[in-house]
Amino acid sequence: MITKSKNNKQVELRKFYAEDFEQLYQYFDACGYETRRRFAPHGYDRKSVLEFHNNTTGLITYIAIALETKKIIAYCLVHEGLFSYDKERLETYSSYWKESNDCTFAPSVADDWQRKGIGQALFNFIKDDLRDKGFKRMVLWGGVQSDHKIALSFYLKNGFQRIGTFVHNNMLNDDMILVL
Repeated sequence: MITKSKNNKQVELRKFYAEDFEQLYQYFDACGYETRRRFAPHGYDRKSVLEFHNNTTGLITYIAIALETKKIIAYCLVHEGLFSYDKERLETYSSYWKESNDCTFAPSVADDWQRKGIGQALFNFIKDDLRDKGFKRMVLWGGVQSDHKIALSFYLKNGFQRIGTFVHNNMLNDDMILVL
């Protein structure tokens, strides 16, 4: 799918393919400290990224590519179901979690492309795809850091609900869920 950013650049939204790995490594190399600090499903080095993608079943990966430069500018992971470390915590809020209905979501947008509408466009693209696949709910992968006001605002604006808080690595995090 082709869309336009707020800075009037054409962007392709699509699923990730194996031939995209080289571009993905370049995306991670360009990410600044804050972006790296906020995204935690895997490390940023080649070995970690490749091992994660090769060893994680039920993974759906989405990307946004700036058509002018052909570079990845956003990267989002969706995991079918819940990871055990999230599920154990989430079950303290509610016992109703169904692997076939629930998925876990982790987004990342390149520093230079944040606040340009790319995150919103890719999120809408992903939601539509997940609904088509039969998913009913989306939870944030490892929650969202409570001090990340921009992300919290984005999630609340898009209908996510806070369902609890927890501490990880001495940081307060919010668990959030979206009914698709």
